[in-house]
Amino acid sequence: MKKRLFLIIYFTICSIMASAQIQRKFFDFQLGVTTQNDVCNYCKTHNLRYEISDGTVFVYDISFGGNQWPCAGFYFYERKLYTVAFLNSYRYNPQKLVDISYTNLKQSLIKKYGKYQIKNESDSVQFTDNVVQLSLSREYRSGDRITDLRYMYLPLVNKLLKTSEDQL
Repeated sequence: MKKRLFLIIYFTICSIMASAQIQRKFFDFQLGVTTQNDVCNYCKTHNLRYEISDGTVFVYDISFGGNQWPCAGFYFYERKLYTVAFLNSYRYNPQKLVDISYTNLKQSLIKKYGKYQIKNESDSVQFTDNVVQLSLSREYRSGDRITDLRYMYLPLVNKLLKTSEDQL
């Protein structure tokens, strides 16, 4: 009886660990579910500065993952949240702070999501659980070094890409 109970507990724990996922929820938002109105209402009730440009909600000075991000973009397709991108750059913070933040964040992501890792280079790392793709990158754009932490909901990203291809 004890052996049977032990096996049941063991397989339950294994199945829970095997089904762990890359994060899909941010604040009160969920990829593939949340609408633009949900994001705007959250910003209003939490006194966050935001603006809407071309259907994307940009939120300023937001905390996430132990970091303060000067900007986060919330992207929508078919009125559902499909990508969240947190951005930092030398323009907003000292170079050394941005570089240390990138290195620490990369190490934390590898530790947390290592089994989902699909790419690891000096300036980027990517993970996927086939529903969400998570990427962290840093690159130069217009003379500025940008750190970009991005969560993408693949079912909507793939739909968007297919629609774009069909229009060609």
